[in-house]
Amino acid sequence: MVTFAIPGKFFYLRDGEAVVRVNSSETQVAPGDRVEVSGFINTAGALASFSEVLVRKIGTGTVPLPEKLLISEILNPKTRSGYEMATAPGHPDSDGRLILMEGMLRRVLPPDKEGNSTAVIEVGGQLVYAFFPGAAARWIEGSLVSVAGACELEISRIDRSPWFSITGFHVWLSSPAALTVISEPPWWTTRRLGLLLLVVVSVLALSLAWGYTMRRQVALKGAELAEEISSLESARLELAPSSPRPAVSRTKPHRNSPCRMGSPCRRRG
Repeated sequence: MVTFAIPGKFFYLRDGEAVVRVNSSETQVAPGDRVEVSGFINTAGALASFSEVLVRKIGTGTVPLPEKLLISEILNPKTRSGYEMATAPGHPDSDGRLILMEGMLRRVLPPDKEGNSTAVIEVGGQLVYAFFPGAAARWIEGSLVSVAGACELEISRIDRSPWFSITGFHVWLSSPAALTVISEPPWWTTRRLGLLLLVVVSVLALSLAWGYTMRRQVALKGAELAEEISSLESARLELAPSSPRPAVSRTKPHRNSPCRMGSPCRRRG
């Protein structure tokens, strides 16, 4: 049964607990279709997939609901033993399985060259990348969201040995509608508070700088004005005419000198 499909690119086919990726650019299938697939097994990657396939639809069915898994369960599946890479019976790996995750939307990236957009979601302190075809909706960063899609494991070889390890995973969404906003962040986000604080600090710094500049200009103008007044006063004193002071006689009058008019004279005998 087809559980997930990106038209024109690939779809996931589930048979019991096993899930395999089928790469097909021409086949048009939808989740719920029961199909028969024949083609070549591609072993270029760590996990095998089908390519160059022929698909024949044989019926329809009910798509299983997405499972809510922890990141630790995805990255560390239960294996049969510590020396085997195969998972234990009843505990299949998460590659190709439909999962449901909730987290904080941190960033939305524009479409890449293949037309896939990316939503970066923080889940349990770890960033999970969700890819989907087309442009993103008008989501607000910081919103609490849930995503439902197909999990794709990121697997690497361990030091050129036949052993592999799960290094991460990402989620494929069939469309932007597979991302649901649970709640939007409050208007006063950390970013807006930071911008407001920056504006307040900038205004305060400009006010202090303006006040210091004005006081300096007033001091300079005062010094210039005092110098001009001093220059004008000096020029006034230099241009003022000089008037001689009257001389005062300090000689005593002669004893035989006649008396002053209007004053009585005494004759000494």
